Amino acid sequence: MSHVVKSKKAKALARLIEREGGVCHICKGEVTLGLDPGHPGYPSRDHVLPRSVAGKGSPGGIIALAHRYCNSYRGNMPLHKCKASLYRDKLNRAIWEYELEQEHGYKKKREERKFGRIRLVD
Repeated sequence: MSHVVKSKKAKALARLIEREGGVCHICKGEVTLGLDPGHPGYPSRDHVLPRSVAGKGSPGGIIALAHRYCNSYRGNMPLHKCKASLYRDKLNRAIWEYELEQEHGYKKKREERKFGRIRLVD
């Protein structure tokens, strides 16, 4: 890695990226640490068995690497119901919108979460 990792969270993400081979376990796309934290492709830790399903008292569970967007969009949906190609298409669209917003200063639409899914609201 060519960039400097400073925070404890960034170091943990770097170790996770190395352990998982830099692949999102949801969409099977490449994950890198050099992005802006607001970027949809920024790495995140995903609980393979969601905490909302496992319960509050359960231990940390299995942590896997995921894009921030894929993790958020999946919500607490079981992993076997996730279709990698669908997530890749949605992630690419979210990245395109993010970059367009950054480049041209468009205002981001507000996101509303409902039942583990994200819906854009005007």
